[in-house]
Amino acid sequence: MVSVLDDLGTYLAAAPAVFSSGQLTKGRRPESPDLVGTLYEYPGEEGVQKFGGVGLQFIKPRVHLEVRGSIRDYVSARTLIQSAIDKIHQITPATTMASGWKYLIAVAVTPAYGMGRDKKDRPIVAVNFRFEIEL
Repeated sequence: MVSVLDDLGTYLAAAPAVFSSGQLTKGRRPESPDLVGTLYEYPGEEGVQKFGGVGLQFIKPRVHLEVRGSIRDYVSARTLIQSAIDKIHQITPATTMASGWKYLIAVAVTPAYGMGRDKKDRPIVAVNFRFEIEL
């Protein structure tokens, strides 16, 4: 089954790409490369059932994006995450996504914010998104 993380990973890698090949992961951040983005899904709002039918018509997931930079290079991480925010904000119901789902709402619910540093002193910047998707 396709997930919102699959859709976003494909979308952010499509031209003009925000992340280059191997620079965006889902669910787990690798030790390398230094400059890497990772998407995580976390609980959103309850979905909406189909009227008079079985199953969901709308889902409302939330996604957390983290970008880790190189040691002492907060600027690259901050620049990359802002590029991702800008591209995700361009998603409209007319945007073709890999899943075929219609993204009605795609909005950052936080500004980009620093999350500190990892054990190798590399900066981590994050942002949270809210989506409303028609299946």
